[in-house]
Amino acid sequence: MTIYWTFVTNYNLKFDLLREGEEKTILSETYPEFIRDLSDLKIRSCHAFTGWTLEQIQKDNPHLILMIKELIKNGTIELVGHTYGHPVISIIPDWEVEKQIKTGIEIEEKILGERSKGFYPPEWVIDPTIPEHLEKLGFKWMILLENNVSDIYDNQTKDLFNSKFIEGTNNSKIPTVFKYGGKDLQLRRKIYDVLEGIKTPSHFVEGFLDSAKHEPNNSLLIFYLDSESPFFAKTKENPSPQTKLKEVFELLKKQENFENVTISEYLKRFPPKKVIGTKYYADYKPISVWSEGYEKLDSLLENAREKLLKKKDVLEKAKIDEAWRYIMLAEGSDNRSTIHKPKLNGIKISGRKLFGNPRRLIEGYDYVKKALAILR
Repeated sequence: MTIYWTFVTNYNLKFDLLREGEEKTILSETYPEFIRDLSDLKIRSCHAFTGWTLEQIQKDNPHLILMIKELIKNGTIELVGHTYGHPVISIIPDWEVEKQIKTGIEIEEKILGERSKGFYPPEWVIDPTIPEHLEKLGFKWMILLENNVSDIYDNQTKDLFNSKFIEGTNNSKIPTVFKYGGKDLQLRRKIYDVLEGIKTPSHFVEGFLDSAKHEPNNSLLIFYLDSESPFFAKTKENPSPQTKLKEVFELLKKQENFENVTISEYLKRFPPKKVIGTKYYADYKPISVWSEGYEKLDSLLENAREKLLKKKDVLEKAKIDEAWRYIMLAEGSDNRSTIHKPKLNGIKISGRKLFGNPRRLIEGYDYVKKALAILR
């Protein structure tokens, strides 16, 4: 019996827990150490950059861009599309979904010389139009949470960790793999326990292996962590959380009958044969977190979109592109989730509470107002 595994991570410098100035530390310390460890261990993994974050890495740490390009070239990592501004794509206009995704691809090609094959929807939210958009834009696969499909329709009888098709509008369908949560859906929490020093790397790996034994042969087990996580776990008492994650990877690499692959490599060997039903969103946050209470922001965004469409053939291209970028950043999910109740009350990490950054919502308004100023 062979179990395949991979690691998926995303890079989003608009993360709603980040405070002003902390991006610099992540760009100079967290991201480089994170990627260096994956490189040293040759961990085949999948990396999703928002277009805006990739631009900031190029600006502040061009050496890291060279490292990423080399890892792509030698097949250690593969890119995963993640849009330009990290919106919840089910709540923006359908015609603009393609703009968000396509701009992300263009940034990848410009900075890294390569485009993504797979797509990771921000906040794990999709709708029936997304498979059609992804087919049109040349994507080969998508990743969702196990939570998107578990315990609905007849899915409880299906092997969730073999690839499946998700269907969409106009007879579209996209090969899809699902992030592994373990039987209790707490794998991400257990990784945080390791980063925080609550559990040892060996304890995590033992639990992961024990859970994996119950999965069908040739399953793909994906575990996921935001690349900013080691930054949040770092304290004076816990100065090197990244080394604990590195030890997890070292232990996993040593396991017999566990093969580390990229998602594209796995799908080449085991393409999907079945269609599976999905509820299009995951349960960890209700969709209302991003769709309710932002009527003024949504009204400003709609006004900006209308003005842009009217003036796109009148204003110079550079101004139109700048206005588009501001609109896409104003749509970011973190502008809204920063005032979600758990972020208001604080999330406990490494013995302290981290709160949502209230500036994120203000930024959303600032971005759309900048777009409107350009389009006057």
